[in-house]
Amino acid sequence: MQLKYPTFPGRLSTFQASDIYKAHSYHAVDFPAELGALADARTLAAADRTIQFPFLVATSTEASEEELARQLEKRKESGRRLQEQAAKQRLERMGKQEEELVVFGELRDSKAGLAKAEFEVSWNAFMGSASSCSRGLT
Repeated sequence: MQLKYPTFPGRLSTFQASDIYKAHSYHAVDFPAELGALADARTLAAADRTIQFPFLVATSTEASEEELARQLEKRKESGRRLQEQAAKQRLERMGKQEEELVVFGELRDSKAGLAKAEFEVSWNAFMGSASSCSRGLT
């Protein structure tokens, strides 16, 4: 059954298949005579077997209007919370970027008064702290 009807709702076990075979099949002793007898429409209709597998209707739980409204409100609320979290993260990220900009401006302004080696130390310190801040937020 599963090979002929792949979307068959139930599983046909080996026991069920052998039981159906034993209960509803027969072997012709004289095949040509049986074939001649089945040429008659009444004999063919009497020999024809239709087997119906038990079918259970799936019970669906329909939600009431109040339930649907409650679910919709929950989805809206969770969407609003996600938007608030995203806005908060954007503000934090923007604040850190502004801090980095201020430090970078100070570093640029102090470049003229520092020796090249001192400036490189300051630059490396700034780049190390800036990259660690950026990594933490992404």
